[in-house]
Parts: sequence; structure tokens; C-alpha cells
Amino acid sequence: MTLTRYLKALRRLWMTVLIATAVGLVLGLGSALILPKSYEAQSTIFVNVSESTTVQDLQMGEQFAQARAASYAAIGTSSRVLDPVAEEIGGDVDASALAEDVTVTNSPNTAVITVTGTDGDAQRAADITAATAESLVRASAELEGASDSDSSPVQLSIMQEAVVPEDPAAPSVPLNLLVGAVVGLVVGLLIVLARAGSARRAEA
Repeated sequence: MTLTRYLKALRRLWMTVLIATAVGLVLGLGSALILPKSYEAQSTIFVNVSESTTVQDLQMGEQFAQARAASYAAIGTSSRVLDPVAEEIGGDVDASALAEDVTVTNSPNTAVITVTGTDGDAQRAADITAATAESLVRASAELEGASDSDSSPVQLSIMQEAVVPEDPAAPSVPLNLLVGAVVGLVVGLLIVLARAGSARRAEA
């Protein structure tokens, strides 16, 4: 099929493409309204090595802090960290269930840990995030052999407290509308292509 023939079919069947796009928009909006909402809250933790006096000590301490940040991020969803969180949050939830709703990450080459909690309730998402960040700080002190976080040679400090999110993280209405419109447009163009091909075969 030539491009000219397809463009002629498109001009003739443009309403089909428009309707298909509109249907896609409606379906995208419907899915955004029907799907359960999910809220995300975040807290950031800074890892610092105490007693760094000289420039060399600071450089070595920074590298050590980055290594420790990666290690603590790796254990952020372990039972050692999440068991106390489950007790604090309450309800019918354990560490393994919380691990599905909590993400702990460390950006490469930084001493910053990001804790993200997800839940269908905005307040609970913030509570889970805050409790996880605090539990990780306590667990780090224990792992460093200190009695508390203040006396630990590697100190984790909560730089950003978790706040209750106002808007859900998912589903995203704009994204669903965009996806619906694109899918509807593609379907409409495929219908035009199919009809143009059928018309060509009929002429032959």
C-alpha cells in the first residue's frame, strides 16, 4: 500500500480515528478512577562518620560513609529493621508484609539513604516511612556496637521527616489519559490501515 492511498483513507476515515482516541481517553480516565489509590511518603537519612579532623580524615570518612550508606540501605527492609516497625504500626502486619511496602535506596557515590513507604492510606504511608527511618537509625547504632545513635562512630541522621502525601502516587490521571489517548490513536490508525487494505483488494 502506498502512502498516498493511506492518506486518502485517513482523510475519509478521520472520524474513526477521532472516536477511537476519545474512547481511549475515556478508558484511561475510567481506569484512573477505578484503580485503588496508592500513596508514597519519603524520608532521607544522612550517614556521617564522626571524629574526622584533618582533610585526609574527612576524605576517608566520606568514602567510608558512602560504603556504610550502601550497606545500611541493603538491610533497610530486613526483619531486624522492620520487626520493630510492625510492632509500632500495629494491625495484622508483619515484617515480610511491610517489606513489600517499603523501599530503602542509596544513590550511588552519596551518603544519603532514601526511605519510601507505600500504602493505600496517606497517613499510614507516612507512619510506615517515619517508623522505618527511625528503626534503621537505631539498628545502625546496634550494628556499630554502640549503646545509642549519638555514641555510634557512624551516625545516621534523619534529614527529611516523612510527611503525609496530599496526592496519590498512583494511579496518575494525566498518565492514564495519555496512555489511553495514544492507545486509542494507534487503534484508530490501524483500523484505517485495515480498511484501506480491504478497499485495495476489493478494487483488485
